[in-house]
Amino acid sequence: MAEPGGGSRSPGASVRPAHSDASADARRPADQRIRAAFVTACHLDVDTPKPGNVSADSEGHGMSAAQFIASAEAAADALLAPGAPVGQRLLDAVTRTRATVGCNTNLGILLLVAPLAVALEEAARPLSAQTWQAATERVLARLDIEDARLAYRAIGLANPGGLGDAPEQSVHDAPTVGLRNAMVLAAGRDSIARQYAEGFRDIFETGLAALRELTAGQPGTAAPSAAAATAFVAGRVAARVTAPAAASNNTPDTAPATTPDAALATTQGAALNVFLTFLAAWPDSHILRKHGAAVAQSVTLAARAQHAHWRSALRETGPAAARAPLDVWDAELKAAAINPGTSADLTVATLFVALCLDEPGNASATERAPEA
Repeated sequence: MAEPGGGSRSPGASVRPAHSDASADARRPADQRIRAAFVTACHLDVDTPKPGNVSADSEGHGMSAAQFIASAEAAADALLAPGAPVGQRLLDAVTRTRATVGCNTNLGILLLVAPLAVALEEAARPLSAQTWQAATERVLARLDIEDARLAYRAIGLANPGGLGDAPEQSVHDAPTVGLRNAMVLAAGRDSIARQYAEGFRDIFETGLAALRELTAGQPGTAAPSAAAATAFVAGRVAARVTAPAAASNNTPDTAPATTPDAALATTQGAALNVFLTFLAAWPDSHILRKHGAAVAQSVTLAARAQHAHWRSALRETGPAAARAPLDVWDAELKAAAINPGTSADLTVATLFVALCLDEPGNASATERAPEA
């Protein structure tokens, strides 16, 4: 299969009003709490300056933060449509995205969240990372050729930059195997395909572990749950949307950080730590497709050094000084048209999972109101 992430986040037209597709499933209302978790995760993607990525503070690659936020709003109901299969969610969500922004801003995110969303409907409650991952594995195991056919159509419609061909199960041809089997063929060269092949292990293990590092090393403090670590994030995004003036006067980002861990536990720090963890762990698939193995590996090595320096600087000089080298690197990457888009997609999926988990002390998106 040609790489499914396919160079997501490619430039195109400006934002246009959303357009409804013809799918009956996509017209069914999504659970508003789950929808809010998804949109919040997408807001965080652009609310957090991440090296090489588009953000509210640093546009690039011919795209703006507004396009990403509009894409999330446009795709959410189709992606989270109750009862819809994975392939249908993908096609409907891509259709709505294209109708709204006219370009591919979120294919990787949609490919990651679709099976997670189906599994979310089936997983036992209270929802833990373990029960959700087990439900995701069951969803992946039953993906069929119809899911593959619809997913191929979605990928073709998104038309991601850098989408190549493959000797087997190319997205340019009709599939002859189920969607998971097709993804397995690409798993060795694409991180999103690897999630389908390996049960989203990188999300549930690597990504959530990066969130749980927020209080690592602080004496007498237990590491928070992944959802608790991101709970403040939802509040900041909601405050910024509903009351910009209030949000600008008193937000976690502007509050003084009294410890290195408090500095890390900010809206930017939470997402940035996950992003840098992914980018430093293996070559970014988007960079690999667009620029080749040597460039992708060089960015991975640089990410390891940048991540270590950032963590050290948080302890020694505080968040503002810690960010300065990342801002320089961001400008360098964008000047070279290098966008770690797959690492950002994995970050969004991790944040979505974290915001939905039922964990002690967390009012998660999946809690249900008592029956009347």
